[in-house]
Amino acid sequence: MAGKREITSLEDYKRELLARSEVHRQNLALHTKAVQSSFAWVPRTMGMARSIAPILAVAAPLAGFFFARKKVAEMSAPKKQPQPRSKKGLLATAMMGFQLYNRVRPILTAFASQRQAQRRHHNNHD
Repeated sequence: MAGKREITSLEDYKRELLARSEVHRQNLALHTKAVQSSFAWVPRTMGMARSIAPILAVAAPLAGFFFARKKVAEMSAPKKQPQPRSKKGLLATAMMGFQLYNRVRPILTAFASQRQAQRRHHNNHD
């Protein structure tokens, strides 16, 4: 049979292991909370990126077209005094913008409705 001293030391050893385990568990919980707070910005940023993506998908090609057209016009035209824009040119630009908006609106509406459906689906599962 094992001596009383061995049993006592085993019980002490078990208590020590339990105490260490508790300290490690609390330490792990603290580190988990620190990591969660460090990455709290990620879902918000991803949501913002998802909401901006359709706008960028439309705006980037338009900006490229606008700047490329302006650059080609500058390179091909001889240097002369800039003339103020005529009202006719301004009206034509506004009409072109309106037509472009009418073409892009269904795409943006589809993105918005898809996003709302995802939010509803996500909220139903929470």
